Amino acid sequence: MLYPKLNLTTIIFPTNLNSIGERSFSGCIGLTSITIPNSVTSIGIFAFTNCSGLTSLAISNSVKSINEFAFTNCGGLTGILVIPNSVTLIGAGTFSGCIGLTGLVIPNSVTSIEEEAFLGCTGFTSIYANSITPLDLSLSTDVFRNVNKTICTLYVPLGSKSAYQTANQWKDFTNKVENATTSNPTINNASVNLYPNPTTNNFQVSGFNGIALISVKDLNGKTLLSKQINNSDKININSLSKGIYTIEVNSNEGSIIKKIIKN
Repeated sequence: MLYPKLNLTTIIFPTNLNSIGERSFSGCIGLTSITIPNSVTSIGIFAFTNCSGLTSLAISNSVKSINEFAFTNCGGLTGILVIPNSVTLIGAGTFSGCIGLTGLVIPNSVTSIEEEAFLGCTGFTSIYANSITPLDLSLSTDVFRNVNKTICTLYVPLGSKSAYQTANQWKDFTNKVENATTSNPTINNASVNLYPNPTTNNFQVSGFNGIALISVKDLNGKTLLSKQINNSDKININSLSKGIYTIEVNSNEGSIIKKIIKN
């Protein structure tokens, strides 16, 4: 049954939740931050559509499918959207109308992107496609419709540019840049001592190309800090209380999860 949810500002997900159902939080304009817990494998149809106040979204590495129109018209989302490398399906219209997003990272785990998945994402300036073989979009119309394909740069794996130049819809991007891949990103031990050892208030992440999304979470899975970083950027956690935290890093090359103690 649908009911007014306009005043909802916070979601506390059950720790054993496996899926977020159809239209569960659609139209919850008061929501500003969502962290999908590690137990969830599927985000349902229209689950968060029209959550216009949403500015922060963290999708866990357990999620396999993001279904049709799940985040349609979430125009408050900003920055680069990093799809976790557990996801295989991005449904029709999933992120359509997310005009505040500036970029997208698609891992090679994705086997299907349906029609109009990123329609109207007019703020895109970069897309990182991590599959050496371009994903076949011939049956999925208008995946990137209204994305400015002259301004938006398509980054592809080393040696795959020629394949993307002839692939359906990928070929429409004027600027294609081969992005050399390395091993999964690693937290630099010179700047952080990993759990259970003490750490300073600063740590550094390195070992990846391009841009990554880093999330600092408490032990309940709540996101306390989320930001885009470049390789070797230093992250300051002075504002956090003493305790144990989880550091998650997602890039187009992979992901890592580490724990640290802040004294």
